Amino acid sequence: MIMRIAPVSILILLIGCGMPPETAKEQGFLRYDLGRYSEAHPLLERAFAGGLDDPELVVRLAHCRTTVKGDPTGAIDILRDSALKYPDYARTYYELGFIAHDFGPTDDFRNVLQAIGFTRKAVELDPDDWRFKDNLGMFYLEMRELDSAMAFFQAARVLMTDYPELNARIEQTHQLLKEKARLDSLAVADTVELKP
Repeated sequence: MIMRIAPVSILILLIGCGMPPETAKEQGFLRYDLGRYSEAHPLLERAFAGGLDDPELVVRLAHCRTTVKGDPTGAIDILRDSALKYPDYARTYYELGFIAHDFGPTDDFRNVLQAIGFTRKAVELDPDDWRFKDNLGMFYLEMRELDSAMAFFQAARVLMTDYPELNARIEQTHQLLKEKARLDSLAVADTVELKP
C-alpha cells in the first residue's frame, strides 16, 4: 500500500528537517507567486526565523499572516520593524494599506482613511507601480471622492492600458461622476426656483 502525503505535509517535514532559510525563501516566493499562500506561509516563516533580512520577505510573510493565519497584529509588527529599517520600500506601505482597510476600525471610515494614507506613501515612493495607483483609486472610490478616484485610476491606466478591471473601474467612476453632475445641476435648479 502506497501512502500519499499532501504537499503541505511534505513542506512541513522539509522545514522540520532543517531547510536552509534561503531555500525556504525561494520556495516560499514561488508558492506565493502562484497564490498558494497556505503553502508559502510556513516557508516564509522559516526564512524569516532564519534571520534573512529582506523587506520583500517581510511583505509576503505579513500578507500570509493576515490571509492564512488571520493575524493582522503579527503582520503589522513585522511591517513596522521593516519600515523602520527600510523606510523607502514602497510595498511595505502598500501591504499596510491593505491591512488597515481590511482590519482597521470602520467607524467614520477610519480604516479607509488609514489605507489611503499608507497607499499614498507607496505611490510617492514608487510612482511607476500601476497597482498602487489603482488601489488608491479604489479607496477613494469607496470614500465617494470621485474626482480623486478618477485621477488615480487614469494615472494607473497610463502605466497599464490593458487591464480590464481597471478599465471597468474607470467606466464606473465616469458614470458616477456624470450622475453626480446631473444631481448637482438639479439641486442648483431647485435652489434658483426657490428664491423669491
